[in-house]
Amino acid sequence: MTDTNETTGITPGEVPDTTPDETGQTSATDHAETQPETPVDTPAVVIDLRPASDSVKGRLLALGLVFDYAPNANEEVWSAPERMLRARVPVTGEQVTFEDMRTNTSRIVPAAELATVTDILTSTSDPIQ
Repeated sequence: MTDTNETTGITPGEVPDTTPDETGQTSATDHAETQPETPVDTPAVVIDLRPASDSVKGRLLALGLVFDYAPNANEEVWSAPERMLRARVPVTGEQVTFEDMRTNTSRIVPAAELATVTDILTSTSDPIQ
C-alpha cells in the first residue's frame, strides 16, 4: 500500500502535475509543493551610510547643512536654505567655501580647521548685539 498525502493527493516521490488548466493557471497546491522554503536563520544586515563625524561631510552635517547637488564631477554643493547658507566642497576635500546666498559673502575654510567651526552666521542670523 502506498501512502498518499491527504491534502495534495500526491504519493511520496510523485511529481505534481503542473499542467495549466483551461484558465492557464496551475493549482495552488502544486505551487506550494515546488516553492523553496525561506531560510529561518537568515542574518540581518545593517548598512551604515553615515559619514565619519570627523570627515568634511560629517562636519557639514553637524553644522546643519545637507547635500544639495553636484554641479560637476569636481565639486559638491551643500546647503541650509532656511539660513541662506551654501557650501561648495571640491572632491579633493581640502577646503570648504561657505557662502551667504543673500549677500554673496563667502569665506574659505581649510578642511583641517573645519572641526573648530561651531556655527556659521549669515544675513538671516539674529543681529549681533
